[in-house]
Amino acid sequence: MNSEDVRLLQQLLANRHGSLSLSELAAWNRESESELEQHLQDLQARGLVTTLMGDTTYYAVTEFGIQLLKQIGHYEQIGILYDMYEAAETEVKTGDRPQPEWL
Repeated sequence: MNSEDVRLLQQLLANRHGSLSLSELAAWNRESESELEQHLQDLQARGLVTTLMGDTTYYAVTEFGIQLLKQIGHYEQIGILYDMYEAAETEVKTGDRPQPEWL
């Protein structure tokens, strides 16, 4: 798993919803939505990411993805990212956003 994979998985986990839309991910990254979508499809094909359907498509890390992050020692950093993102996040109505079963 490369550093970009780790970064995206951590970003998906480092928020109170446990899922992010493509546009939300694009706001945190320098990649275009199309580049991110391609990367997320690759992660999904490898069993690390799943999609959740709501008013839009949301991406979430699978339990396998979480186990892999723990195994390679990159899971604990999520707490730091969570605090950072939480401090920067504005209050946005999330509506009926789906959440992963593990949350």
